[in-house]
Amino acid sequence: MNCGPVLTIRFLFLVFALIFSYVPKVIPQDFQVSTSGAATLSVQVASDSSGRFVVVWDDGRNIRIPYGGTGSEGDIYGQRYDNKGAPVGNNFRISDDSSECDKSFAAQFLPRISMNKKGEFVVVWMDSRPKATPDNSTAPLEFNVYAQRFDSRGEPLGSNFLVDSPAIGGQLNPDVVMRNDGSFVVIWVNSLESEGGVNKVFRVYLQSFDSKGRKVGLIQKLNLYAQEPRIALFDDGDFVIVADTLAQVFSFPSDEVGVPFRISKGFTRVVKTSDENCTDIYGQRFNLDLSRIRGDLKISHESDKSEQLVPACAMENNTIQIAWLDARGMRYFTNVYPPQLEIDVWATIQDFNNPTEGLPTHCSQPPSHIPSSFKFFQSYPNPTNGMAAFAYDLPEDGTVRLTLYNILGEEVTLLGDEFQKAGHYTRDFMIDNLSSGIYLARLSVKTISGSTHTSTIKLVLLK
Repeated sequence: MNCGPVLTIRFLFLVFALIFSYVPKVIPQDFQVSTSGAATLSVQVASDSSGRFVVVWDDGRNIRIPYGGTGSEGDIYGQRYDNKGAPVGNNFRISDDSSECDKSFAAQFLPRISMNKKGEFVVVWMDSRPKATPDNSTAPLEFNVYAQRFDSRGEPLGSNFLVDSPAIGGQLNPDVVMRNDGSFVVIWVNSLESEGGVNKVFRVYLQSFDSKGRKVGLIQKLNLYAQEPRIALFDDGDFVIVADTLAQVFSFPSDEVGVPFRISKGFTRVVKTSDENCTDIYGQRFNLDLSRIRGDLKISHESDKSEQLVPACAMENNTIQIAWLDARGMRYFTNVYPPQLEIDVWATIQDFNNPTEGLPTHCSQPPSHIPSSFKFFQSYPNPTNGMAAFAYDLPEDGTVRLTLYNILGEEVTLLGDEFQKAGHYTRDFMIDNLSSGIYLARLSVKTISGSTHTSTIKLVLLK
């Protein structure tokens, strides 16, 4: 089962937090999951009744897009493990889109996974693969929800399939639960149906499938609104959908049980130090009555400072499988444009009752100095729903120009054009006036010595 939302219902769970903290020693219990160094946005994990588990993530190993080039914009990958944490086979590609268009990208990211007790599993994700149009032209970038089923041996059952309607578009943030008979339920939000002002919430949609992957009934519009709804399964096959602070229980395929009820939001605790590149994964164990089991538990076991993000967990038979994105070593790809930080998926297995805690990582105070080289970092958050933070190193005084382009290479807006002293800069911009899609941010610098530097990053805007 997956670790679900923070609810007072029928199971033990973990609440994870990112904490910037301090330490000096390694306990070698973490293991590397992905082998590309190109994990991008998210990671998820699910397990069966025997403790076998699968980790899935979005991966950019197949990206072949220099500025103005063509190719795919990332894929969904997975890795299977036995109940001792030994890998079963190699990393495998889940998304099967192979389209390449001169001015089109297939962006596939934010996967979610659910596995039943027998080890069958299903993965869902956001996907912008190009769609056919009546005149064979390229359709505008639109996100839909795709899925892939697997049997208990990890063999795909059929090919990727569209969960929602191809005519809708604007479908975001899916989640899924698989029942023990192989049937499953997918939820997502429709960004075209929203309410609220600046902090919009979107209407939740639902589609049920039988054990053969066939749709059961029509797509359901629920009277629930959220940005990131979550779904969790009960032992009896019923399921609950959590939309912000409101929850609703359903029986399969989509029948409401009782009335919606209010819940407390889950929490994330962030404690910041002076070192931006030092984050650890922490967790908190709870009893069924939500009483804490001791204090915060450091999950990761690395010795050097690292950037660790986006944890996910699953638990069966008091064994917890935890995975996260990890940039340990702080290495960069230098053969791509611009250079990209190598990020992989790492994981660990812990006994719920007797976990082995990692010691805090020592995050040293970074010395104040002029950067030694020009560098344009990936914007954060990515995807964004409006605000984007851009960071860059400037080793020499110069004129800095930051421009945003659409995927066709057309200039959309000029974010900044000014003279700046050498140093490290982070600048926040609101881009919520633009349409959802993939954009290119280009940083151009002309230094006082006459040298020029240009670097481009990609970012995704989801509204």
